[in-house]
Amino acid sequence: MHLRTSLLLLLPLPGLAAKPVDYLEKCWQQQGQPLQGRYAAFSYQEQTQELGHSQYPWQTTPYTKKGTAWLSGQRYVRQDTLTQGSKTYYSQTQVGPGRCCSSITGRKPWLRPRPNCWPRSW
Repeated sequence: MHLRTSLLLLLPLPGLAAKPVDYLEKCWQQQGQPLQGRYAAFSYQEQTQELGHSQYPWQTTPYTKKGTAWLSGQRYVRQDTLTQGSKTYYSQTQVGPGRCCSSITGRKPWLRPRPNCWPRSW
């Protein structure tokens, strides 16, 4: 009888099973929550060689990409510049409560924001 009781105690109970780690929540607690209404800014610059849609699919096109992203607990805003030869394209993306806007153009879109898309304040 003593052996049966010992074996039952060694079996894991379903209610006490290990809960999987929520890595997104853990990341938010360590990096997002300490911002407390402020934002973090990240800048990047890279050179790429990308394959394109052409009659010569093995040819690559060189691009220079650079931009900045701002991230808070409520919003994500990113401004990018893509240069290929003499052509320069600008893009801006914003994701926040009730908004998801993106624009790509040959001129800087953030100089003339669309009033119904981009909020007046950060």
